[in-house]
Amino acid sequence: MLKALDSAIEAIPYQGLDCDNGSEFINREVINWASSLDVFFTRSRPYKKNDQAHVESKNNHVVRKYGFHYRYDTPEELKVLRKLWKTVCLRMNLFTPTRKPIGWNQDSVGRRKRVYDTPATPLDRLLASGILSRTQIKELQPHERGILSVGDFFEVSKAQLISPIPGTTARLVSQVFEQARGSVLFIDEAYSLGDGAAGKDAVDAMVKLMEDMREEIIVIMAGYTDEMREFLAANTGFRSRVRITIEFPDYSPAELTSIFTFLVEEDGYTLDPTTPAKAAEIFRAMGSRVSSGNGRFARQLLEEAKLYQAERLKKLSDQGQSLNTQELEMLLPEDLVMKTDQLAAKQRIGFISK
Repeated sequence: MLKALDSAIEAIPYQGLDCDNGSEFINREVINWASSLDVFFTRSRPYKKNDQAHVESKNNHVVRKYGFHYRYDTPEELKVLRKLWKTVCLRMNLFTPTRKPIGWNQDSVGRRKRVYDTPATPLDRLLASGILSRTQIKELQPHERGILSVGDFFEVSKAQLISPIPGTTARLVSQVFEQARGSVLFIDEAYSLGDGAAGKDAVDAMVKLMEDMREEIIVIMAGYTDEMREFLAANTGFRSRVRITIEFPDYSPAELTSIFTFLVEEDGYTLDPTTPAKAAEIFRAMGSRVSSGNGRFARQLLEEAKLYQAERLKKLSDQGQSLNTQELEMLLPEDLVMKTDQLAAKQRIGFISK
């Protein structure tokens, strides 16, 4: 632990250390180390495990924002995540503006309220502290240039990239890229851009801008795997610019059943004890024909189940049977129906990133 702390303070000098109550931090060696370097030491309150819940919640939000909810279990995906976390950690720990409490004041009715300073990034605060040498400041500069300057997330589709006015599509694409400068640009169903003259104009403009702005923007293109392969193969300019390809595997029947159960609870419904088994049976029968990677079929199955349940309950009501709340909220196995058009689904989804 002391070696890690020495390495950390050598790379980026800091003035304070805040931790939980784990014994790896709360011990004489670490406390003496902090005291010898004049590093103030704070911790969460003993037996108050929720003291840092807000921080941990924000960390979880960061993981989901940048890593999504997908499974990453291949060596290639691990390499991508390592690059991603290195960038995200730099951005969150050095380049995200925060406010610091500087005192107390009173509102119009006399209640105490916190007073905060002007938002500033941790890097700005570090530079303003005056504790860095010129050499250390110089070492930080490559890190500052190596990440996105803004860090927002823009999601667009064909509708935002194709202009209805002939000859103006390239200009529209340029505007979208300019808006996303310093951020992430996510293009959903990118393969749909390959249709028609306007689509070709959009793709040509994208290829040029991806090269011109390669240090200022991250472009992610997503879509069904087969269509994306055809799309990229038909546009030779992408070959040298799209360096990372991630294909997400199908959800297993068990995973789709879990998704279905979660969606049911989220919509305020309940399941008969035998209903999950019926859902799993449907997912197994679908096999690889389920549109993979997004769980959309689980949502479709739920929406249709609610319709079948409504028809079933209407028949009971028409027969004079009174219905209680439990019956109105419960989905039975007979409400889950696998349609023939769902059996025709064959598409697979992929994920393309520059």
